[in-house]
Amino acid sequence: MDRIRVIVGTRSDRLLRWIERSLAPHPEIQIVGIVHSPHELPQDVGPMDADVLLLDFSDREASWPLPLFPRRGEGRPRIVALGPRQDETAILGALRVGVQGFVCIQDGMEGLVAALRAAVAGEAYFCPGACGILIREYLRTAKMTRGGFG
Repeated sequence: MDRIRVIVGTRSDRLLRWIERSLAPHPEIQIVGIVHSPHELPQDVGPMDADVLLLDFSDREASWPLPLFPRRGEGRPRIVALGPRQDETAILGALRVGVQGFVCIQDGMEGLVAALRAAVAGEAYFCPGACGILIREYLRTAKMTRGGFG
């Protein structure tokens, strides 16, 4: 398997240690950078820098606004969010800024590794907790915009 280069965005030392421990058994996944705020994230992150941006969406004070993210496209890093399973605000907020995946912290190391691998393969990955919230939001929005499903 090819190497996966990850830039981690979090202000939490505890979460960073968990990510490092989770990725330790997977030498093909390497943390190549750590940023503590959106302002530290280079605006021109490209294929030479990282394959995936793994961003902490559990900290409501450290929002990751869309203008700082590179647009999806050839050679651009994928964006995977990490947050609590039942945090609807974090999950929907991550989706609004264009993430390709959402890992629920409670799903552990397996979910984190699966999300990073899926992102590099160009696939979406949303943990089961996030999927439930996304489906409910879609149904709520569809019902409001169409006045029902019939």
